[in-house]
Amino acid sequence: MITNTKASFIYKSIYLVIGFIGLFLATEIYTGTFNDGFFVYYTNLSNLVAFSLMAYLWFIEYQILKGKPNTFKYPSVRFVITIMILVTLIIYNTLLGNILDPTYWRVRNVIMHLFGPMMVVIDFLLFNPKNNLKWRVILESLILPYLYVIVTLIIGLFTNSYPYFFLDVNNIGYGGVLGWVFILTLGFLVLSLALVSYNKFLLKNRK
Repeated sequence: MITNTKASFIYKSIYLVIGFIGLFLATEIYTGTFNDGFFVYYTNLSNLVAFSLMAYLWFIEYQILKGKPNTFKYPSVRFVITIMILVTLIIYNTLLGNILDPTYWRVRNVIMHLFGPMMVVIDFLLFNPKNNLKWRVILESLILPYLYVIVTLIIGLFTNSYPYFFLDVNNIGYGGVLGWVFILTLGFLVLSLALVSYNKFLLKNRK
């Protein structure tokens, strides 16, 4: 853990520039129209939520650097959002993306699926205060992914369209979807356990 507020502020400043570029490109407003599928994809939603969190943390650190005492009072929220964006990083790069495909390295794609998520996770590992999490956040980290799955399946009832193969009821049925959700849940729980353990134990004796 790094306790240097200025270093954290600079790091977040760099992320916000990169993250903004990714989100701007994802909205496709530069084409003159808004991407009507923007809010359909977990990638876009997780990056948008993570960007909002980082912007808020950046503002708090800006105030601290200006001599105004401030602190982020919701460590569980930071953790849940970190897991949310970590899910994007891992699922895309293991199940959906192909780094050997030249299109993978398009600016929009590489920011939204690789650089952006990685920077948010690294920010948590480097700058989140040590031992400030409770074990229950492991279960809380499932709330946003589960909510996304539920809403996506409900919308799919009306549109008959699903954004990801592991949620595509048309191809794998509800049983297949539940199977994938179960498998991914186990993965999320392992990731959450690892990060909470890191926060509680690995950093415990560091000054």
